[in-house]
Amino acid sequence: MICPGTTKVFQRCNYKVDCPDKSDEKNCRFIYGIRSSPCTNNVKRCRRISWHAISFPANITTAKFVVYFAKFDPSKAFSTSFAASKMTTRHYIQISGLDPFTSYHYAVTIHVSNQILPHETLFSFKTQPGQPSPPTNVRATTPGNNNIYVMWDAPRKPNGLIAGYRVYASTNGRHSTTMSTTARSVIFQNVQPGIWDVYVVAKVQGELDSNKSTIVHATSGVSTFTTHVTNFHTSATVMWLHAPSTANKFIIQVTALGFYLSTPQRYEVNKTSHAFNITRLMPAARYRCDVDAVDISGSLISHAQSDIATTGPFITQPHVIRVKSITTSSVQVFWTQLVDSQSYPAVVYQVGYGVSEEELMVPKKVKGTNTTITGLRHNVPILTMVRVFQPYVTDWSRPYVGTPMSDFSIAPQDIHVTVGDDLTSADVQWESPFNEENANLTYDIYVINLVTKQTEKKIKNYSSNNFKLSKKVMNLKPYTTYRIVISDTHGKFGSANASFNFYTGKSVSAPTDLRIYPVNATAYELVFNVPTKFSEFYKDVVRGIEASICPGRDLTTPDDRSCFDSVEISNSSRAVTFANLTPHKWYTIFLILRCPKHNCSEKSSKSFQVLNSETYAPSSPSSGNISLTTTNVIAIAVSTFVIFISLVGGIIFLVRRHRRLQQSYHAFVSSHYDPRSGEAFFVNDNDDFDNGLDDEDVETPMISGFADDEPLIVA
Repeated sequence: MICPGTTKVFQRCNYKVDCPDKSDEKNCRFIYGIRSSPCTNNVKRCRRISWHAISFPANITTAKFVVYFAKFDPSKAFSTSFAASKMTTRHYIQISGLDPFTSYHYAVTIHVSNQILPHETLFSFKTQPGQPSPPTNVRATTPGNNNIYVMWDAPRKPNGLIAGYRVYASTNGRHSTTMSTTARSVIFQNVQPGIWDVYVVAKVQGELDSNKSTIVHATSGVSTFTTHVTNFHTSATVMWLHAPSTANKFIIQVTALGFYLSTPQRYEVNKTSHAFNITRLMPAARYRCDVDAVDISGSLISHAQSDIATTGPFITQPHVIRVKSITTSSVQVFWTQLVDSQSYPAVVYQVGYGVSEEELMVPKKVKGTNTTITGLRHNVPILTMVRVFQPYVTDWSRPYVGTPMSDFSIAPQDIHVTVGDDLTSADVQWESPFNEENANLTYDIYVINLVTKQTEKKIKNYSSNNFKLSKKVMNLKPYTTYRIVISDTHGKFGSANASFNFYTGKSVSAPTDLRIYPVNATAYELVFNVPTKFSEFYKDVVRGIEASICPGRDLTTPDDRSCFDSVEISNSSRAVTFANLTPHKWYTIFLILRCPKHNCSEKSSKSFQVLNSETYAPSSPSSGNISLTTTNVIAIAVSTFVIFISLVGGIIFLVRRHRRLQQSYHAFVSSHYDPRSGEAFFVNDNDDFDNGLDDEDVETPMISGFADDEPLIVA
């Protein structure tokens, strides 16, 4: 086939754009069955787009899907200037950061070699309702001394169909009253005299109420006096006449009308003043001014109200144009300059940020057009706004959403394991470390046998960008404790892992080897152990052990109505003591494991009878103490004395024997050895003893010729 207006030959529907008008790839139906649905994590600002697609040819290796989306506008055709999702090879994707209760249109496209293949048509969806923003421009007036007339405008972001409003009013923290209405005004009649604080809350069917609006004030039941206002470009002078002579001071409150967000400004002036200059007002803006006269005790005695309208021309207020991620907890915010026909030496801005408009924080004042915000929560988007602070205070700009750099050091969250009925399989569930689609994560799953310390299962490169995930593990050993380790990898950003222990049995074994030992006449201690194969499991998974004591023998289950004491001990404890027990009475102690994410329903128990105080003999091995009675003291003293006498007698016997041997030795040496000549003699003093020598040889030395320092052996 030939491209229109050219001589170029092309092949249709081959995933390659050959013609300038892309006609060779039109109406090819690469993608079908497109649909949208709420995200599985039930986030109302998120939408899941799914589709079916025919398999890519083997020679197409770079094809990926992209979803383009924008707020619905019938006059706009598809454009690549629409917001785009991340590229993916899967047949679904989640789009986050959408506005609640808003219609969008979208198209699912295929990218091949940096080219977008033609798509069939635009589809649309509408996000779910959400919490509305607060009502705006709340006003409260007192048309009569005892009536308060409250008016307001609808929320700027209703995020659903407004079902009604609730108006709250109170004075000095008392006399609270509320009114509900579907209109945008109410009248509180016959209210108590005083200064009333009033705010309004919007309601959307089936959703959270909005946060409260700006609090405004109204004064009822007091006299009034006259004020006069002179308006200027950025200020106004308020003068009051015929104020009560008993006034001790005047309280002035200025409320901006029609502002996106505003906080009333409050001033106090002394009783001698009859005018006040209000500065730093925005040009071409409207305000309401309330002047209250109070006595020395602070009680309201009179009230005046007037309107302020500063002069023009209009100004162009600044607004945020960019939020740049700096670190995992900081961003840099950029905004436009203030445009005013008048020039000022310096313009000071304020930047507000928060997770919502109602939780706005003002970190600092800035003279330039950018600033850095630090200390942000990781992986959480923030709203940023800007306003002029000097030479006057403007309204806040519309919110601009930004996000710090993704923190990839956060491990998977909320791991949970459900063991199958066959005890050889388990369903592993966990949550992504990111609340939104910040990254396409890859997970590695390891199953470690805690008995053999061997890794029995490995699941590598499991990819998903879902918030809630699950994976089934097969061929496990029944009645075995395992540790599952889930590691999420982020390419060049590194990885983080989390672990969870589980048991492939119907229930975890309860403590064993229960033993009872008396502590005193009315207190007993229970000592126990845990099965060896569950030692690691107890340490990591068991959150505590509940010990309950109930009156009765060989009970099978604790009864809340009769069990009079229950304590929670740590998972590392192996003993528990119960006191104030009644002698001769039988009791049963139950031990029950507390495991938030496991079946720990098994329990163990031990029954015992309390001895009477006369026969009580403590023998608790856990403490190692011995009761020192009179009998025990006498027995110890007698044993010690006997041992001491025996030792002394033995020592005396050994000393005397040593002395006798020493004396015999010296006598023998003196009679048979001459140290001067070095000769030894053997003398026969017994005539009946024949030494084998003649009598004439008796005086002759028998052994001679050796030195004192040489050994001699005579046999």
